[in-house]
Amino acid sequence: ISAIYLWGDSKTALSWCSSYDVKEDFVSNRVRQIRNNVPQANLMYIRSEMNPADILTRQPKAEVFLKNTLWWNGPPFLVSPESMPPQTDLFNLMPEEGMKKEFITTDTSIIPSAEEIVSQSKQARPDLILASKAQKKDNNDHILTSMPVGTQLIEDDLA
Repeated sequence: ISAIYLWGDSKTALSWCSSYDVKEDFVSNRVRQIRNNVPQANLMYIRSEMNPADILTRQPKAEVFLKNTLWWNGPPFLVSPESMPPQTDLFNLMPEEGMKKEFITTDTSIIPSAEEIVSQSKQARPDLILASKAQKKDNNDHILTSMPVGTQLIEDDLA
């Protein structure tokens, strides 16, 4: 066998087969089955009027159906390769690995030390660095005020 062709008359279904970004589980499972069973297959689009499987969906009369050469012989390009549909109707069953998308999420928390914060702040704008001083109010609530870096804090300032 030199080539395997799978034909379909739904460009939507064919595009699902040529994508790794299929959201629906049912569709994704079917695409995976096709890829596992015939990974070397060429997916081709066929117009509905050329698809023998579509004939019965039109409910033809028995005498018309019995004389239908498309049903009995298939589309002409199956026996005559020169009448093959254009290659623009070829869908890639195994898209490039670069097209495959994988999403990995992690949850990481890094809490910088006070020294790291001050060091990074000094590098950014040393002239605007302020230190926070907690002052005690009469009702025991704490408020924050600012003072320039380098001001010495004593224990009484934080009480």
